[in-house]
Amino acid sequence: MGLFRKKTPLEIEAKEMEKRAKKAGKDIEKIEKAVGAASESVSTMTQTNDRMSAASATQAQLRKNMEQEEWFNSYLKNHDLASAVQRAKDDLYVQRDKIRKRMITLVREYHHYKDDPAYPNRIKEMLRCSSGAKNAAYALSVIQEAIDRLNDKITEYEWAQTMRDLTAGYKVVNAISTGSSLMTRLVLLMQKAKADAHEDISIAAMEHYYGKNIDTLLSEQNATQAVTQMLVNDKVLEMRSDQEIDEAIRRGIFFEMQPDEVTRVAEEQSERASETGGEKIIKDTDQDRAPKNVQDMFSSLPTNL
Repeated sequence: MGLFRKKTPLEIEAKEMEKRAKKAGKDIEKIEKAVGAASESVSTMTQTNDRMSAASATQAQLRKNMEQEEWFNSYLKNHDLASAVQRAKDDLYVQRDKIRKRMITLVREYHHYKDDPAYPNRIKEMLRCSSGAKNAAYALSVIQEAIDRLNDKITEYEWAQTMRDLTAGYKVVNAISTGSSLMTRLVLLMQKAKADAHEDISIAAMEHYYGKNIDTLLSEQNATQAVTQMLVNDKVLEMRSDQEIDEAIRRGIFFEMQPDEVTRVAEEQSERASETGGEKIIKDTDQDRAPKNVQDMFSSLPTNL
């Protein structure tokens, strides 16, 4: 027999199958690499789009901040800081007096109806007075916070920041006073999160705790309660004088959640809605820029204040 035995047809076929298997294995590897590369590319594109969206939102916010800074700088060219602060405080004092008087009148009316069981539509009138007094208390807190900050020795930056915060606070007051369903749902969500999570509330914290984005969470809330009833308690209806009101406002005894906390979360919600296309509580309006004076800012408050 020779050194090299002739392979049988079966052996030849087996060898060919082995070659084809190796080739198929290499082809599969190529396909897997291609799929992996494509997946990686899609993932990269998604991440890039996310980064671009976030960058766009950040850029819009920076542009808005720059516009505000330009307005403040322009304003301070015509008014030195001391006069700007004094003008703002004067306007705030006028508004505070106006809303305190309104609040005291509503409290008196509330007790008048409460003490007269025969009065027609008594319950309806009591609810109107209660809601109005609570709206007024909330607005007074926003005003008093600004006054306290302006009473401190502040820089131009701090003055601008105070005015920006006052503007945001005013918009939340407006959303509360007009019975915004979205505002009511957000406050209800904040209450639930505080009760369930036992932690400081933010949009990110609520989304993490409930495992859903804020737009979905808001859509699931049943806005059947008046927002003022959730934010402000009935101690408001015990106030009889300016002094009592001012002391209670400073001590924060009216509030189930402090107004600055509600404003902060409302701002977060509005920023998130800008990115997702959702409905915003604090809407973009001409009042995103500081008004010429504080009186102008409050001139469009609802009549129930």
